[in-house]
Amino acid sequence: AMYVDQVDQHTAVLTVRETLKFAYECFGGSASAAKVISSSTTANEATEEEKAKIQEQLDHFPDFVIHNLALDRAADTVVGNDMVRGVSGGEKKRVTSGEMLMGRR
Repeated sequence: AMYVDQVDQHTAVLTVRETLKFAYECFGGSASAAKVISSSTTANEATEEEKAKIQEQLDHFPDFVIHNLALDRAADTVVGNDMVRGVSGGEKKRVTSGEMLMGRR
């Protein structure tokens, strides 16, 4: 379960991709990904090459979320607000959901 606010509060001038990457870094980003790798039970047995591959996949997590929330076409569009035209209301809701998913790795 996760909490998603009813009011979308975004920085209007950031694109969808920038918004999700910012959320990813705020939730620990690459540093958190390194912890996941080091604490994994299989990580002890993994080669450096396998660890690097896992790190690369975790670094692309925002792009994975963009794709799975069907935000590919809007990824480089500003989120917008009442003063700045941006993504649609449905896309904005999915951006909010994507932000919440950044903390659930």
